[in-house]
Amino acid sequence: MLTNLALPVYVTRYHRSELEILRHVLLPIAGTLIMLLPPRGPIQPGQTWPFNVFPWIALGALALFEVYGIVMAQLSPDLAGRIGAYVADQ
Repeated sequence: MLTNLALPVYVTRYHRSELEILRHVLLPIAGTLIMLLPPRGPIQPGQTWPFNVFPWIALGALALFEVYGIVMAQLSPDLAGRIGAYVADQ
């Protein structure tokens, strides 16, 4: 979902002349909205154990991945630019 939302920013910033509203803005937003539907089920309140702890496990994993990303960005400052260019060019 984050990659979908990052695409319009990347294309606008680095490839403005190639920007297509449908391809680079509307479709990524639509894809993000569609991807929001499936995670709704596992986070509904009132579920039995172990399903009631899933949201906390998912948030913990997200926090760990965020810390990992920050550490990797500090160790290799050009990594984020290389990854963004690779994803956008595929």
